[in-house]
Amino acid sequence: MLLCSFNVNGLKASVNKGLVKIILDQKPDIICFQETKCQSQILKIDGYYSYWNYCNKKSYSGTATFTKIKPISCKLGFNDYDFNTEGRIITLEYESFYLVNIYVPNSRAGLNRIDYRMQWDEQFYNHIMELEKIKPVIICGDFNVALYKNDRNNIEKKIFINNELVVFNDLLASGFIDAFKYLYSDEDAVTWYRIGKNKKNTGIGYRLDYFLVSSYLKDKINDSKICSNINISDHFPITLKINIGD
Repeated sequence: MLLCSFNVNGLKASVNKGLVKIILDQKPDIICFQETKCQSQILKIDGYYSYWNYCNKKSYSGTATFTKIKPISCKLGFNDYDFNTEGRIITLEYESFYLVNIYVPNSRAGLNRIDYRMQWDEQFYNHIMELEKIKPVIICGDFNVALYKNDRNNIEKKIFINNELVVFNDLLASGFIDAFKYLYSDEDAVTWYRIGKNKKNTGIGYRLDYFLVSSYLKDKINDSKICSNINISDHFPITLKINIGD
């Protein structure tokens, strides 16, 4: 099975840049988009079911998942409505695993959203732990954190504080596997780069996008790639090839 995750930073703009052909050329079974910034189903892809979680605020946040395999169920958000207004999570249940598509809140400059992020992170972690009691979990999306030094190509420009790292580290401590790092532990890699005023790459980048998989699935990972040749967003798509099927 091939999964693709992509923070498109505006789905409509990315579609206009050829998103559908670029993604479908890889023949993914499941596609997870983050930062869709839309309030309606603006995209249909033949052969795929689609599931959307919209942000209440126009042109902000949002997630969407396209899948060739019809899931057993779909859950949008958490049980706590206070953390569901920004459309940041979609959980699909399949026969042998859960797939969770996420867009973690950014703490922002000055950390003026750090409290909200930490509360969201707590909801997220508890949600994942409940799912794992039932069956293995694959999590993908923009975690808005770069854990390792070789995932930050300009570490002086941005230091992720301990509060931003808590849940990511907790997931790893509970047995989740960072698929890319599991296969390519020594490789320098980024999935996001800062765009300057001239709309050009500033040379500052971080690995913010991940596939995390339950420890039970570790031996089923075939490959995980960063598609750094695709430049239609400030993020690169990432893929996971895994021996799991429904």
